[in-house]
Amino acid sequence: MSRKTSLGKRCKRIAAWLVAAYVLVNVWTYVQDMGKPTILFVGDSVTDAKIEYKLWKPYSLYRYCYAWKLPFYHEALYAHGGWCRLVGERKGFNWYNAGSGGATLADNGQSNAIVKRVKELAHLKDFDYIIVSGGINDLKYNHWMGDDNTSSIQALREICATLKGTKSKVGFIIPYYTGRYVEDMHRYGDMMRSVCEEYGVPFLDQRESAVRLDTKEGVRKYGVAGVDWLHCNEDAYQILADDICRWMDEW
Repeated sequence: MSRKTSLGKRCKRIAAWLVAAYVLVNVWTYVQDMGKPTILFVGDSVTDAKIEYKLWKPYSLYRYCYAWKLPFYHEALYAHGGWCRLVGERKGFNWYNAGSGGATLADNGQSNAIVKRVKELAHLKDFDYIIVSGGINDLKYNHWMGDDNTSSIQALREICATLKGTKSKVGFIIPYYTGRYVEDMHRYGDMMRSVCEEYGVPFLDQRESAVRLDTKEGVRKYGVAGVDWLHCNEDAYQILADDICRWMDEW
């Protein structure tokens, strides 16, 4: 037997062991996750956060299955990053992140509109918890008024009605102040509170959080993604996660 043939067999044997180890780790992690409470997060880029792909984690590639509607795409609601990861890990949940950059509450014709995603996903499985967040992008596009789900307020009513129609414990997060929409958030944030109160959906008003990106002091202290006065850095996500965990403890 030549040295080249022997090396080829050894490489194949090592590759087979690596594949078997990868499968066993994922199966074991899946079995461990089976007994955990499940939580679904739906929102915009602040919810989606930064994705850190880790191949040794289960479902890391399912995001592509979800995007392309491949088999088992419903298992794609999984990502690393932001307050979703922090809350999920601290609470010991099996967590699913359906955040999408640029998403609005209102149905503005985009496939990632939050009202659409909540209706699609809320009944996909028996989640123990569902938390929805959004509204900043609606201010950008001025979707707030109207009588159908192309307006943010009506879309939020439909979101609340959908959430109340599930067996899950549900909640809505009103976004924090940013440098772009300070005055509008006074009015629209109050409107979101009134809709949640109307439907009896628990809400967390992040305008009352320690994270404030509407001042130079807030930006210097917590930072932003780039200079957009809109997105959080890791320190700000830690504070938001603290707020959310305390809020959930009161449910």
